[in-house]
Amino acid sequence: MFLGYCCAVPVLACLIAIYQPSARVFPNQSSAWRLADFAERLDKYRASEPPQTVFIGPCYVQTVLDEASEMPHTSLCMGGLRQSEIEYILKHYVRPSDRVCVPITFHNISTQSLPIRREIASRAFRNISLWRSRIRYALSLESYQPPLPAPVTKQQIAAYREATETQYTEAICRWALPEVISAKPYTDAEIDRFHRFVKDYPTVHFILFPTLRLKRVMDTSLRSAVDNAKIRDRQIQRIGKAYNWQDLSSLCNAADFTTTNHLSPRGAEKVANYVVELFISE
Repeated sequence: MFLGYCCAVPVLACLIAIYQPSARVFPNQSSAWRLADFAERLDKYRASEPPQTVFIGPCYVQTVLDEASEMPHTSLCMGGLRQSEIEYILKHYVRPSDRVCVPITFHNISTQSLPIRREIASRAFRNISLWRSRIRYALSLESYQPPLPAPVTKQQIAAYREATETQYTEAICRWALPEVISAKPYTDAEIDRFHRFVKDYPTVHFILFPTLRLKRVMDTSLRSAVDNAKIRDRQIQRIGKAYNWQDLSSLCNAADFTTTNHLSPRGAEKVANYVVELFISE
């Protein structure tokens, strides 16, 4: 019996490492769904014939690609994908013969120092994580609860509407404000590190992705945060100009956003039309 157990454990481990649950078995937009969806995209890409047009980025990039169905492309996007993980994907997964596009926003520099998650770097860890979630959902030990927006004050909501010159709903303001409140200018070390990354990938097609431009406000609860966000945006603009990137950062107006870098369906369609024209014309 003990011998049988010893033999069964490695076999089970091998099966888990090889077979991964489908994204369809998880609640839409849950962390497990995002990981399974990314795993399926990655497997499909690895089985494809080169050359491919590959886009890498977080979910706001995928939102645009969903509107660009007429353009042949491969998406290696995932909600919450970090810049450090984008670098890992470029180094370990992407083929040199493929045309690669990485849209850039403040998110890239802000997350370049975060650790690479094991689920991104290892198929075995991806599958183990997915099977663990699959079992927990099946046993009702886990259920998907959409993340709650962070608490913000009515004063901050009013100031955010002033900064965006919109009448965003309270729900949108609550989703968008935490990112603005946490904004801070980048240090020279952070900018230098990002420059090194860009220079390491001279064949990658970088574009400046649209971000919501904020107007200076007098409200003391949000004024310094908005000023920091504006400084940060100017720093990214200077990086883009230094490399002569395609600049889509001003393509959309405030009504085209739901947060500072997440687009509404109308905004995503605007960007998708430009991206399709850009890549099909090449």
